[in-house]
Parts: sequence; structure tokens; C-alpha cells
Amino acid sequence: MKQKFSIRLIANIFIILSSVGMLFSLAGIVGTWVYKPNLQKSLFSFVKTFQQVLTTTDEGITVLDRTLETTRSNFATIQTTLDNLDVTFENIVVSLDSSSTLVGDDLRQTVIDSQIALNSSATTARIIDRTLSIIAAIPLIGANYQPEVPLHTSLESVATSLGEIPDSLEEIEQSMKATSEGLTILQSNLGQLSDDLSGFDQDLLDTQLVLRDYDNTIQDVLENLDNFHKKIPLYMLVFSVGLTGTFLSFGIAQACILMFGLAYRQGDKQIVYLNQPRQEEEETTLEKEI
Repeated sequence: MKQKFSIRLIANIFIILSSVGMLFSLAGIVGTWVYKPNLQKSLFSFVKTFQQVLTTTDEGITVLDRTLETTRSNFATIQTTLDNLDVTFENIVVSLDSSSTLVGDDLRQTVIDSQIALNSSATTARIIDRTLSIIAAIPLIGANYQPEVPLHTSLESVATSLGEIPDSLEEIEQSMKATSEGLTILQSNLGQLSDDLSGFDQDLLDTQLVLRDYDNTIQDVLENLDNFHKKIPLYMLVFSVGLTGTFLSFGIAQACILMFGLAYRQGDKQIVYLNQPRQEEEETTLEKEI
């Protein structure tokens, strides 16, 4: 009696568990096809949103690439201007060096020589002026020589006025040399700045190449998403059919367990194990031998 109760209990457990499994399978099959439209709609929405995000990112990369291109163009203009200034300053430095040499040496020496010549001429003019004055003083000759400013006085005045010019020319020479040195330093700084801009332009170019790689990647992803978007209904159908088959297989297995439990509970049928035919054959052979 106790053994029969145990068999009935096990059978009832099989029946309950298999019934629950069959209900789960049926609910899974129904839920798969009921929620399929909503799941497909959500998947459409997700893919569309992801496409919009990638499209916005691609547009941002395009704008950034254009900005970098404009920046590179501006830097190229600045670099060209700096190169032209470098050439201009170089020419100015050469001119200043030549001019400072001309002013400080040649022109200064010319003024000094002119001053010496004027002083010599003033001495000669003084002698001539005295001679003419003596001649004019002789009544028989009757010469009229009474200049307002004697020639030697004018020459001495001009020579005196030239006395400050050599010092001024020397100061101008020093100023021109200082300017030339300053322009040389400025030229060197501009050359360094031009080199720095060239290196920065290369960095911008490398950044543009990276951005274009990102753009190509995004375009590939967008293309794949577009193909996936078109095939979502097919994928959902295959997924639903596969999931339905899985639930159906599970349900069939539960139905087999249910039938097994019912038969086990009735007790009017023997449970046939896989090795039972072999055991019966061995028993029949043994009886024949006896």
C-alpha cells in the first residue's frame, strides 16, 4: 500500500510538472507571436535612433573637417606672409648694412673732407679778400670791392655748420646697425614661427586623416544598419519561428512526460525500460537451457 502511494505521488509530480511545462510552452508560443509586432517596432525604433545618432556624428565630423581645412588654409596664408616678410626683412637688413657702411664711413668721411676743403678755401679766400681790399683802396685803380659778407667768412660759416654732421652720421650708423640687428632677430623669430606653423599644419592634416577614417567607418556602419533595417521583418520571422519550434519541442517533451505520468499513475500498464527487451530475451534463453 505504501509502495502504491509512492508510485502515485511520483506520477502526480510528473503530471503536474509536465502540465506546467506544457502551459509554459503554450504561453511562450503565444507570447512570441503576440509580442512580435511590438518587439519588431521597438527594434525599428532603436535602429532608426542609432542611425540618427551616427548621422549627427557624421555631420559633426564633416563640420570639424571643414573647420580644420579652413584653419589649415589660414595658417598657410600666414606662413606665406611670414615667408615674404622673412625675405623682405632680409633685404632690409642687407640694405641697412650697406647704408650704415655708406653713412658711417663714406658719407662721414666725405663731410669731413668737405669741411677740411672749406677751411682751406676760407684761408685762401681770406688772402684773396685782403688782396682785393688793398687793390680797391688804390685811388688810381678805382675798384669797388665792398662785399657785405666776405667770402672767407661764408666759407668758414659753412665749414663750422658741417662740424656736427660727422657725429650725427656716426649716430645714424649706430642706429642703423642696431635696427639691422633687431630685424635679424625678428627675422629669426619669424622663421621659427613659420616652422612651428608648418608642424602644426602637419598635426592638423593627421587629425583630418583620422576624422576621415572615422567618417568612413560611420558610413560603413550606416550602410550595414540600413541593410539590417530592411531585413528586420525577415530576421524577426526567423527568430519567432525558431523560438516557436523550441517551445513546441519543449511542449512535446512535456506531453510525453505527462503521458508517462498518467500511465504510471494508472498502474495497469508496465513501464517499459530500454533494457527490458534484452532482459526478457536473456530470461527466455535461460529457461530453455534449464
